[in-house]
Amino acid sequence: MRMASAAIAEANFDFADMARTTLGDHWRKITPQQRAQFVPLLTSFMENVYLRKLQEYSVQKVRQDVNASNISFIGQRSNGPGYAEVHSSVLLKDRPTPVKVDYLLRQDSAQWRIYDLNIDAISVMANYRNQFNRILNSDGYAALVSVLQKTSQELGSTLDK
Repeated sequence: MRMASAAIAEANFDFADMARTTLGDHWRKITPQQRAQFVPLLTSFMENVYLRKLQEYSVQKVRQDVNASNISFIGQRSNGPGYAEVHSSVLLKDRPTPVKVDYLLRQDSAQWRIYDLNIDAISVMANYRNQFNRILNSDGYAALVSVLQKTSQELGSTLDK
């Protein structure tokens, strides 16, 4: 399951753009070698975080949740050449109001790839940027790399069990 999920994520998410976004202004301050190191590190971190969340659900729970949920496509909007948003609404059985999920996409050659998700108007990448910024400003790039490596290894080891 892990290999297939990782391949799907890598085919549909633009992790290079996500890496730039999560580092914000710090991206310009790090070296090309650090950038080359950070993209796969963030990719591994994101895959492990979200694969772990998937693993926490049993197949039966996922089926129950999907059957009890209503996912609606609301619309789409162009944000200029090569950029778009896809809007959806997810009504979950245990929430009285739907969760708004917007996918921000960028066209990469002939394929559209997700570079951010907004869940109830909160950007996933902005959330990580705020967290990473605190580490970068207080302890530097090496500390952020260390935190991401440690977290990815811990999450990855629990997925392998």
